[in-house]
Amino acid sequence: MDFTTFVKPSNGGGDGGGSDADVGGQKLQFWKHVEYIENHGKQEDDYEYCMTEFLRMSGIYWGTTALDIMGLIYCCVGFFSLTHRLHLLDVDKLGWWLCERQLPSGGLNGRPEKLPDVCYSWWVLASLTIMGRLHWISSEKLQQFILSCQDTETGGFSDRTGNMPDIFHTLFGIGGLSLLGHSGLKAINPTLCMPQYIIDRLGIKPQRLPRP
Repeated sequence: MDFTTFVKPSNGGGDGGGSDADVGGQKLQFWKHVEYIENHGKQEDDYEYCMTEFLRMSGIYWGTTALDIMGLIYCCVGFFSLTHRLHLLDVDKLGWWLCERQLPSGGLNGRPEKLPDVCYSWWVLASLTIMGRLHWISSEKLQQFILSCQDTETGGFSDRTGNMPDIFHTLFGIGGLSLLGHSGLKAINPTLCMPQYIIDRLGIKPQRLPRP
């Protein structure tokens, strides 16, 4: 930890080099994770501890470490939701770009010219839900795509139909189905990727825009 303190620049960046413009969401989240590790187990009753503990295991953590464009979009939208600053976003322009990720198969991709993937059923849907634009995509077609990626013999969801299921895509497949109101699933909070009843019990209220 002495080393990370030494190399951490005053502007909050991750490598000590470059300009302030180089400091993006990924580096910000990197240092948030460093702070989490430094404080792990010290303040278990604090709001910050509870949130970083869950974010470490949720979509925001995976968005900053496993994916690039779509994961970071979700991360940034989630940040504005947590800080109640969604008014700073051009939600119509961003929402339109996100809904254009839906392909004829019903699935969603992460950027133009890419294949659909079940994990984007969370990144894209959660962002659209936070911004009140979930109705801009075809819910029925997307549900059909997600369910086609389910392994009915061994359980779980894969990235695309016919592939091997895994925990990563199972989490986001079920999360996406919950956001779409699929029968039998409890509501999930789009900002924190947690069951909504837990968020309500904790009294946490991330911002979420109404449907226009």
